[in-house]
Amino acid sequence: MTVPPHLHALIRERLSARRYITESHVFAYALTEDFVLADVRAAIRSGIIIEVYRDRRRCLIVSRVRMIAGRERWLHVGCDYSHATHLGIVTAYCPDPQVWEDPPIRRRR
Repeated sequence: MTVPPHLHALIRERLSARRYITESHVFAYALTEDFVLADVRAAIRSGIIIEVYRDRRRCLIVSRVRMIAGRERWLHVGCDYSHATHLGIVTAYCPDPQVWEDPPIRRRR
């Protein structure tokens, strides 16, 4: 997988400028998996892109984040960069170890 060189810079710039929309899916997982929006923003800032879905203009970011609650956890964040000026944060979740390798940068086969 090749990540377009500008992609992470574009995502981070929109995040820093507060030009993003957070989908309800993010908040649903945050409630059940005990993280907050600040954790999601931290993951986008410090993470790496592990999957790119060019046809949908989306990508998946992974990061080890020190949660507001104090402990460190892996977090996956799905981002939509199809809008001309805004970032879509479409999902965020703690990766399932049965689906993802450790560290969770590759899906299990």
